[in-house]
Amino acid sequence: MKEWKMKQYEKVLGGLGMPEELIALATGRLQLPNGINEQPARCYGFPPALIPFWSAPDAMIYTGYWSHWFADRDASFVKMYVKLGYVVSEIARTCEQFKAYEVLNELVFADESTPEVADFAAKLGVDLGQIEQFAETHGDDPTQLYLLPEFAVRTPLESCSGSKGYDGGFPTVSNANGSANKQASSFELNETTARAFLASPDCPPWLKTTDKQHLFQTYLSAGDLTSAWFTLNSSGWNFAAARAALTKLAHHSEVDNFHAMVEAWLSLPHEQYGVGY
Repeated sequence: MKEWKMKQYEKVLGGLGMPEELIALATGRLQLPNGINEQPARCYGFPPALIPFWSAPDAMIYTGYWSHWFADRDASFVKMYVKLGYVVSEIARTCEQFKAYEVLNELVFADESTPEVADFAAKLGVDLGQIEQFAETHGDDPTQLYLLPEFAVRTPLESCSGSKGYDGGFPTVSNANGSANKQASSFELNETTARAFLASPDCPPWLKTTDKQHLFQTYLSAGDLTSAWFTLNSSGWNFAAARAALTKLAHHSEVDNFHAMVEAWLSLPHEQYGVGY
């Protein structure tokens, strides 16, 4: 993905209120110290809910922003594992969490506090000393991140354990029944939550049917843009059909920033590495 391709996502991120230093990470103006990840991200193909910040070339893993339009859910930061069927894991729910998370990753990768890591932390406004103290005891163990002040509240799902409850929007076993699963993407389900959701009488149709195009059109015709969006952002699409569906969805929205996202997504060569998601 060339940097000029990310220029359109830069506009989208600005419209979503993303801080300038994180937009700089997404566009590659601010480089990660490790020198391994690709900034801007390479396009391996991805669903429209993802705004990629960078990619890990060997493992085909995205780090980015997961934003659901037409939904009553907060956006969050995720890792997306392309080789595992585009599954996503929520790593941070706030910008401050994401900054701390990445400084910790860079510190552990370098195995010491290098000048490059210190400069990176300073540019993100992160207290490196606090991160160093955490790393000495816990390394980069995500299940212990709730011990950092940034993660004490609104703890992301990856950092929640039995002793730390989750109150975010990602699907869990505990919210498999009720209204929460009306806004769930199949990419957000692991094996355990998938079993719980599929067994639930409240399971949304897009998590069960393989005919995503027909279901999407049914929702779109009924004016149910939320369900149409989650159908489009669940597995079972080839990229050509996803392009057509997203274009149709854009015709039903008057939100300028949504149109900017659609334009950005459509501009990328999603078919370069695979046939669909």
